[in-house]
Amino acid sequence: ALIGAAKQLGSGDYGARSGLAHAAGEIGELAAGFDRMARRLQRHHFEEEQLKFAIDEHAIVSVAGLDGKIVFVNDKFVEISQYPREELLGQDHRMLNSGYHDRAFFEEMWRTIVGGFPWQGVIRNRSKDGNFYWVATTIVPVIGTDGRHDRYISLRTEVTRIKQVEESLRQGEAKFRGLAETMSSA
Repeated sequence: ALIGAAKQLGSGDYGARSGLAHAAGEIGELAAGFDRMARRLQRHHFEEEQLKFAIDEHAIVSVAGLDGKIVFVNDKFVEISQYPREELLGQDHRMLNSGYHDRAFFEEMWRTIVGGFPWQGVIRNRSKDGNFYWVATTIVPVIGTDGRHDRYISLRTEVTRIKQVEESLRQGEAKFRGLAETMSSA
């Protein structure tokens, strides 16, 4: 029974339990310990799923290897970029490059994350249909079990509307300044 339950748990069935009485003796204690472990794993898995759901509802998420090649994207990334997941995986983020940022911008970003530090900034990207969108971005280097960097996780929030409002305010301010200068010289 314990072997069967362990195989179930190992295959991802977090509801697996030993089915044995938690009686005194080694087998009973082993069954009780196994069932406690299975309950903790089930609770942990549930909490992870809830966290993933919350993140996926808000954030645009990708994971890239040390070479910058994309190994994971969430559904929101696919939605905003308009690229199918299959076209994104194995590529690097340059496929989204809008041409807005200069080379130095990206070199500074890479220096930061390769140096082992998180990077934050706002990036203008281009979706597959050619439209631009802005994302507030945090890229975090992830340390592997060997103590070395082994991938980068990028979390983004779309801020296109905020950038559009900022631009409208800038244009309004410029128009107001021009009007004020015209009135003051008259």
